[in-house]
Amino acid sequence: MFGLATLRRALRHRQKLQQCAASCWPLQQQQQHAGFHTSSSSGSSTTGKEPETPLLQTIKQRIMIRGGPLSVADYMQEVLTNPSSGYYMKRDVFGSAGDFTTSPEISQMFGEMLGIWCVLLWQQLGQPRQLSLVELGPGRGTLMADLLRGTAAFTPFAQALQVHLVEVSPFMRQQQWDKLQCSEAPSSSSSSSSSSAGARGSSSGLDASQQQQAGGFSSGVSALNGAEVHWHASLDAVPSSGPAIYIAHEFLDALPVHQFVKDARRGWLEVMVDTADEQPDDAQNGSSSSHTAIPLVQQQQQTQLILPPGHIQQQQASTDSTQQQQQQQQQQQQEQGMHLRFVLSPSPTPASQLLVPRRLAALQQQQQQQQQQQQQQQQQQQQQEPVPDAIEVGAHAMAVCETLARRIAATGGAALLIDYGRNEPYANSLTAIRAHAGVHPLSQPGSADLSAWVDFSAMRMAAEEAAAAEQATAAAAAGNGAAAAALATTAAAAVDVHGPVPQADLLHSLGIQHRLEALAQSATPKQAKALLSGYQRLVDTAPGGMGGAYLAMAITQKGLAVPVGFEEQQQQE
Repeated sequence: MFGLATLRRALRHRQKLQQCAASCWPLQQQQQHAGFHTSSSSGSSTTGKEPETPLLQTIKQRIMIRGGPLSVADYMQEVLTNPSSGYYMKRDVFGSAGDFTTSPEISQMFGEMLGIWCVLLWQQLGQPRQLSLVELGPGRGTLMADLLRGTAAFTPFAQALQVHLVEVSPFMRQQQWDKLQCSEAPSSSSSSSSSSAGARGSSSGLDASQQQQAGGFSSGVSALNGAEVHWHASLDAVPSSGPAIYIAHEFLDALPVHQFVKDARRGWLEVMVDTADEQPDDAQNGSSSSHTAIPLVQQQQQTQLILPPGHIQQQQASTDSTQQQQQQQQQQQQEQGMHLRFVLSPSPTPASQLLVPRRLAALQQQQQQQQQQQQQQQQQQQQQEPVPDAIEVGAHAMAVCETLARRIAATGGAALLIDYGRNEPYANSLTAIRAHAGVHPLSQPGSADLSAWVDFSAMRMAAEEAAAAEQATAAAAAGNGAAAAALATTAAAAVDVHGPVPQADLLHSLGIQHRLEALAQSATPKQAKALLSGYQRLVDTAPGGMGGAYLAMAITQKGLAVPVGFEEQQQQE
């Protein structure tokens, strides 16, 4: 098991990365993998390139200072959360006026259904008098607003709540404050975490300067149900003294991923992001400038851009060879205008040495378990799946699941994770969206959303291993007595992981179809049409539809009854 801190320590050893300034091999010399968006130009000057963004200059400076390219994970982190020019930091990116639309923005019923799930889970927990409701990456606050409004009638539940929002963007904190109709928390608040903190207090785990950068919003009281609301810069800053329900909707997909390609001779190499600006003389001589000495990555086979479901219309792969060739030419022309390019590290990086073996070992174990189940059902020998030659690892998302599992194992509660993804790894799912249309991930950094599809099998692995390690640590601390033996026996089941299941199944289990009927009875024809349209988008299971492409996974404390929406999946296991 590893944590994000372990990864960061390993990445401090960058001697091998420095070699990238001298030599880095193009992807075309590796096995031709059709998943990577790569640069196809061959030494053009900056003439004709797309406009530079302020963040592009920052990224170039980082590459120059470190003496080599950035990992895809570092690039994503910079693009999304750079304090001055990051995508999420200064503007509203949601809805028709933004770059993409999420489920809560489509229909109020989404947040209302998740509210029902939380109430039912709270009842399974024994209706504790105090419950933390934590949302990671709350966006505009629409989901939480619909949840609080929809559950306000359940008075004991509403009175038990203390809301915690994990948000780093000052602009989005302002949006959430307004959406939740917050006012300053009274100074006599009984909450131990905010007894001396008003709306501009310091309960978020930030120092004074950081608090000011985050917009100053730290705590308040929502008029929707009277709950206290607290903002935090990270999950680690959220108090963990009692049971909690965690919600992460379209949060994991925004966390950085590492990408790796297997080389037969050198092992697993990491995909990196480097500058692509070359001097005219360098193009003629076959070399680039001192800080961009890595050859341009080329790839014979180009693929269509991968786009998230529900945000924009899916591009269907064409079987017409002429059309495919035209699409490849268009992508090559687009890449020639880039100031950045994808390259491979010349040798394995600390990240590839740390992440890939663990991920492949777990993947092999998962495949063996699936084969055993298939053999029992079909009574026939199944062939083992080949080891992939390219893999994407969401180390940051896995670290979040580790933290959630440890918290739930220690203090009780559950987590509900909803995102687009699948229950197996990707080779490359990096996606960029601008104005509801797909663009190249390296195009004008800071102006488009970057995301990666979620590998839910990796999230399960991270949660189960982290909770088991937590339980094993507790057993070791207990010594050799009966208590230690009991803890050791149950170490592998310190939490229960359910799913993933399609979003449509979860919403129908919670009764979204009945909620639609109830709302339609008092709606105008125009409102009823909008309600039906929103419902259909949320539960659409056609290829690319949100109902099937979005999956839900639950992490619950050990021994808790199977949560609503996951019963059928539990029976299949």
